Amino acid sequence: MERIISRIGGLIVSPKATVKLLVHEKRGLTESLFFVLIFGTVRWITLALAIKHLFEYLIGIAFFIPIITTWFTSFTMVIGVIIEIIIWALLSVAIYFLVKLMQGGGEFEDTMAIIGYAYVARFFEILPLASSPLYPITSLLLYVLFKVIGTIWFVYIASVGVSEVHGISFGKALLAVIVPLLALFLVILIPALYPLISSSTWWRCGN
Repeated sequence: MERIISRIGGLIVSPKATVKLLVHEKRGLTESLFFVLIFGTVRWITLALAIKHLFEYLIGIAFFIPIITTWFTSFTMVIGVIIEIIIWALLSVAIYFLVKLMQGGGEFEDTMAIIGYAYVARFFEILPLASSPLYPITSLLLYVLFKVIGTIWFVYIASVGVSEVHGISFGKALLAVIVPLLALFLVILIPALYPLISSSTWWRCGN
């Protein structure tokens, strides 16, 4: 456990040196999976509780009785962790594919391990959500800001690691990490905006 805590601290405070150490130690997927599960679980639990606190603030504390709170939090955690693992796998496959196009070396397991360690960046998303019981609206607004910071940190850690394990330049590694993330963002954004675009088109046609 001390080693895990040391890893977490190192990846937040001194990511470049810590990533290089992890690459050369070759710990495999077990430890990186632990990072995905821990940070993914805590992130989704705190997000579920933050939403609960927001509803309690806006509608009233009686809205969320204990049984609903437990069910909502558990359901969100399970679905969230499944999503995190799927995204971890998809990102790893896409990044590895791009790295190979760039004539990079290394194995797929190396890519997946590094992306798993990069999940420590979820720490920045969890941080503001911890204040949701006291500041439900502010915590969610700060969550959006800290999510941007966390994403930047994720990209940096992943890029340094990909560069190190596959023997390519940081610039190429950065490109290999950013392209799949942008694709994932568009895959999520387009379906989310589709109802808005459809209703806007319908309103114009009706007028």
